[in-house]
Amino acid sequence: MTAMTRYVAGITLFLILISGGCIPADTPAYLKFEEIPNDGWPQDYALEFTPCPDDSCGLAGENYQMTLILRTPARHTLSSLPLVVTYDDDKGTLAEDTIVLKPESKEMSKHREYGVCEYEITLRDKLRLSPGFTVTLTPLADETKSSGLLNVGLRLDQCN
Repeated sequence: MTAMTRYVAGITLFLILISGGCIPADTPAYLKFEEIPNDGWPQDYALEFTPCPDDSCGLAGENYQMTLILRTPARHTLSSLPLVVTYDDDKGTLAEDTIVLKPESKEMSKHREYGVCEYEITLRDKLRLSPGFTVTLTPLADETKSSGLLNVGLRLDQCN
């Protein structure tokens, strides 16, 4: 491969990465974690995340990638966990999805650092927020399936 070919290939790859979707910035637009009880995440314990409050939605008008983050101790193995994910705004329910978080699936990434393991999965890509936008997570399995889970977080990264 000649130097010119490598240069063109590098530029092409760079342009594909930039125009291809969401590239997380160093600082997410929104990041919040909620603690889970020591015995696990009870079915009646819905977690609510509000990245775009009613009174001021500074994040409106941009595209975001929404990522769900689960944290466990590094030595703990996370079980499959079914969840209902509800998306609401000022006008009502936008969508409701039932997902099953499978720690060993291709869709979930896993990172270990400082004795904690983070599992991440993208929930929405190129999402536009509206005033009052709220995400509610409700587990469908009993709390024994989530014992060892430390906390659950939601991150929004601005997309190109």
